[in-house]
Amino acid sequence: MSAVPAPTFQLRPVTLDDAALLLRWRNAEPVRQCMYNTAEIALPEHQRWLQRELANPASRHLLLERDGAPVGYASLADISERHRRCTWGFNLGDASQPRGTGLRMLALLAEQVFEVLQLEKICSEVLDFNAASLRVHQRLGFVAEGRLRRHIHRPDGVFDVEVLALFAEDWRRLRGPLLAELFDE
Repeated sequence: MSAVPAPTFQLRPVTLDDAALLLRWRNAEPVRQCMYNTAEIALPEHQRWLQRELANPASRHLLLERDGAPVGYASLADISERHRRCTWGFNLGDASQPRGTGLRMLALLAEQVFEVLQLEKICSEVLDFNAASLRVHQRLGFVAEGRLRRHIHRPDGVFDVEVLALFAEDWRRLRGPLLAELFDE
């Protein structure tokens, strides 16, 4: 009896050809509910945004592929070589993915930030009700930096935002065991 091979995960740069896929994911109800702006976005507006973002040297946009199929999206924004930090955002596109897929995506992204880009800090903001995202951040070693009270006004309410950060030295302390757990199946 042969063992089932472990899935392979990789990040690849987003291209304009990915616009429709990213928009479908962005407009999905579970994703919109965790965004600052919950409105559905139209394709022309999304394409213009993506074109601007792909030309922006202070941002990176990546797709997570599982066995060659796209399953998630991650972005780095406000990349500052001077201050050695960036801000990230992400979402899983395919809700049927196994538990841990998002954690794998973000671990790969943290590797990019700290080992390739050589930054020292990843900043993140999470709506206070998004318990799943807060758990993933905690698992990756993020620490709380503060809370922005009544920070986001949406049609469905006013929300606080948790401000989080992951520092390179904390990632390097956690990365070995975490990467082994996530990728050595």
